[in-house]
Amino acid sequence: MNNSTSRPSTKALLASVLAPVLAGFIALMFMWPFATMEPKDIAVAVVGPETMTTKVEETLNQKQEGLFEFVDASDRASAEQLIQEREAYGAIILGEKPEVLTASGAGQTTDTVMKNVANGMNGMLTQQAKAQAAAKGIPADKAPAPEVTVTDVAPIPAEAGNGMGLNMAIAPIAFGGLIGGALLAFSARRGRDGLLGLSIYSVLGGLALALVTNVWLNLIPGSFWGIAATFMLTSGAIASFIVGLKFLAGRVGLGLGVFTIMLLGNPLAGAAFPKEFLPGAWGSFGQLFPNGAGASMLRSLAFFPEASVAPQVWIMIAWITFGLIALGMGSLLGRNKTQNQSAE
Repeated sequence: MNNSTSRPSTKALLASVLAPVLAGFIALMFMWPFATMEPKDIAVAVVGPETMTTKVEETLNQKQEGLFEFVDASDRASAEQLIQEREAYGAIILGEKPEVLTASGAGQTTDTVMKNVANGMNGMLTQQAKAQAAAKGIPADKAPAPEVTVTDVAPIPAEAGNGMGLNMAIAPIAFGGLIGGALLAFSARRGRDGLLGLSIYSVLGGLALALVTNVWLNLIPGSFWGIAATFMLTSGAIASFIVGLKFLAGRVGLGLGVFTIMLLGNPLAGAAFPKEFLPGAWGSFGQLFPNGAGASMLRSLAFFPEASVAPQVWIMIAWITFGLIALGMGSLLGRNKTQNQSAE
């Protein structure tokens, strides 16, 4: 009897040990941002007399220090403009008619935070009105208190649901680019084949994703061509990165590309929550990946048409450029190897 056939395979045993470790590592990378998520530095514009704005800012800081980053605004119009340009998540308007401006299009989390601010202001104004009434001998239940108005200046259209479609857009962005990149990486033998394939894939893939999310399901509102261009750029950036690394470093490069996009880019993309909620500088770091830049660009086009998308466009152009350079270098190195082998 051959003992080698009766013994467990070393590779099988190694795989059975490494697979759970890998599964745990993947779970850690995806769940870590949610476990460590904490609201902080939420940009909020405050409008009103200096004495009132200072008091409100101090009160909010006392309740939860570091939650807000206050931005100066001269009037309501300028505060709303800051929100529309995605320079602030909301605004507090003080005066005879207090108002809180929010933007549900920026995400449910910050929208909830701003509504909680409005509720807190209502309670504070009610207490002040009762104290003033008591000083004048007026019954507390008859004390007039101004009610804080909540205005959503960047709402989510009813047909787009609660905005979850945009939160889930990170999946087709990442998986679409990875699948397209992997298929091209293994099917293209020459650099020019890879370049042609990337060009066709980026255009057709972007159109397909826009048709599904914008036209068919209507989950991501906004200009069809703007949404399509975003998907084209993100698909092209991820696929170029994958193909370029595969040409340059073979299977190791492919693995590095998948790790970078899936296990770094996806968890840090900030599609479901603002980048400010991630610890330290991880939120800003995540916006440098195609996943994060693409999700942010989609949100701007869908709900904040006045916001600039130039930073996101340049980020994705940089990834495409890197991928094409790696593709060219890998193609040249491959030809050099062939020439060297032929010379021998």
